[in-house]
Amino acid sequence: MIENKSFNQLNFRTLLNCMSLPGTIGILECDPEDKKNPLVSLYLCAQVLLDPEVSFFVSGIGLDNVSKEIATTTKAFLSTNESADYLFLLNEDLPTKIERAKKGSMESPEKGATCLIYIPTISQEPSSYVLTGPGIENFTLFPTIEHLNMPMFYQAFAKVNSEFPLGIDFIFIDSWLQIFCIPRTVKMKRKV
Repeated sequence: MIENKSFNQLNFRTLLNCMSLPGTIGILECDPEDKKNPLVSLYLCAQVLLDPEVSFFVSGIGLDNVSKEIATTTKAFLSTNESADYLFLLNEDLPTKIERAKKGSMESPEKGATCLIYIPTISQEPSSYVLTGPGIENFTLFPTIEHLNMPMFYQAFAKVNSEFPLGIDFIFIDSWLQIFCIPRTVKMKRKV
């Protein structure tokens, strides 16, 4: 697994900035040699977010060894889709996996999962979906995300985040080290 402990603090700040300012596309930092690995952004986020007290779930074609590497490096433990604190997903059967993730409870809404979705490219071009809510001055446009079925994602997002403070936070990461976050406090709707 890629070891980038020296970059963890920078990447945590980038993640925090993107989560507090939804619509912001950030860039993760790593050694130039590590950029050759197309999954480097997934590993960087795992190193920043996971520790021995949290669980994670990994699903997607080509991610067989990723679970073992993440568990070994972070000491976090592997769990199921329904009980994991963090889900690392590819864009395969995404709505089902999102809807099965834990949303927290009224007593502990912070127990909702964080879903990290690895996609090929986050584009600077806006999509036809608008984000509103805390951290967004008026509104911002959801970026175009290659190979993401936006209508299906929108439905799953709306369903799991319909009962605030319960819900799921989303982090999109791509092979270019770009990161884009949508916390559960944000509302999404189709641009008219």
